[in-house]
Amino acid sequence: MEGREDEIWTPVFVMGDLFCPERRPELERAAADICAAKRAEPKKVSATEAKRRSDNVRDGERLVRDLLVLCGDEPGIRTGEALTRLKEINNAPWRNYADEPEGLTAIKMAELLRPFGIRPKQDNKHPKRGKNLRGYLRKDLEAALALTEG
Repeated sequence: MEGREDEIWTPVFVMGDLFCPERRPELERAAADICAAKRAEPKKVSATEAKRRSDNVRDGERLVRDLLVLCGDEPGIRTGEALTRLKEINNAPWRNYADEPEGLTAIKMAELLRPFGIRPKQDNKHPKRGKNLRGYLRKDLEAALALTEG
């Protein structure tokens, strides 16, 4: 480490020496790794990878909209029910998604929604839908849609 890196890391090392001196070598390795990563050349993204990422964002936005429609007036939708109903939409890509025989899967759906901050959740407050809801909540979908449109 040199110059600016020393300025940044010296206080961290001093605090480390005060509170946990036996871990100094581990801290030095972590600092060296972070500094090396900062100096590394940025990875170039191939045209194919860039297109795949772009397609995933577009498909994720479409998925958010489709799930909101499927929720209707309900507070959310179960993952299994969502997959079944998504594949019933005539003009949607979900039935044959990603050239998979089963089309869109729960894992792929979660991957498409993750960049929007949407994760499947357990919600036990909806007796109308059975014991609990393991899936996607309307409020999360609405928040993500507001971000994509805003």
